[in-house]
Amino acid sequence: LFPYTTLFRSALQRLHADAGDTVPAVYCSIGNHDLWEGPYESQLKQFLDNTGPGKNKVYYDMWLEGTHFIFLGSETVGLNAELSAEQLAWFRKTLARNRDEGRPIFVFLHQGLIDTVAGTFAYQKWHGVNQTEELSAILEDYPEIVLFTGHSHWEMDSAHCMKARDENLPAIFNTAAGAYLWNDASMVGIEGSQGYYIYVYGDKLVLRGRDFVNNKWIASAQFMIDLPESSGGQGASGKLPAYVWVMIGLGAASVAACAAVLAVISGKKKKK
Repeated sequence: LFPYTTLFRSALQRLHADAGDTVPAVYCSIGNHDLWEGPYESQLKQFLDNTGPGKNKVYYDMWLEGTHFIFLGSETVGLNAELSAEQLAWFRKTLARNRDEGRPIFVFLHQGLIDTVAGTFAYQKWHGVNQTEELSAILEDYPEIVLFTGHSHWEMDSAHCMKARDENLPAIFNTAAGAYLWNDASMVGIEGSQGYYIYVYGDKLVLRGRDFVNNKWIASAQFMIDLPESSGGQGASGKLPAYVWVMIGLGAASVAACAAVLAVISGKKKKK
């Protein structure tokens, strides 16, 4: 086994040991450290064997509580994300499936788009999508997307942790990391583990940054996004049921050797 495979398995074992039968479903998106220890084909197999039973590609989608989740990933070894024409075409087609402009689409990609969120600005040098123009052109057509990117490990106390939706791109969030953190003052590794709790309501999203080491909320990383009105399209379903899920950082080398970890908590809020 490669070291990262061993780390990932041991992390899952610890998770199950701590939480027992309460462990929620976990979904992963590949990052550069998952591809560093051999040819792409063998590393891809290791990743899929350990994170995605039944999948044969690094990109895939799923639906949860009537909401669309899409995971993208690099198709070559290297620091940057290499998104094939096939993956980009699949992404555009998948976005259109059962679309309702009033319902969020959550998209995950390990590497960030340049000059969008903390860690991706040119002077910070931790952006990394080779097909930036092609990907941005797709994102522009779907303002209901919420994009999560990591790679840089920039902590949530940093400026520009969120990029607000505009006419060119949807809302984008820096996700920090689950293992160690960086910021503009230090790139030697700051002890820490951060992620988001995302609360989904019928008319808004609430995103709360969480410090998992100290078990406290991060005051500078509390966000709310108003959802647009439903388009009444094929996928329209009225008000969404409120639920919450947890997204643990997309650092390049998290303790779980996983680029993006989404732990879905099936926890609908009861009506009062």
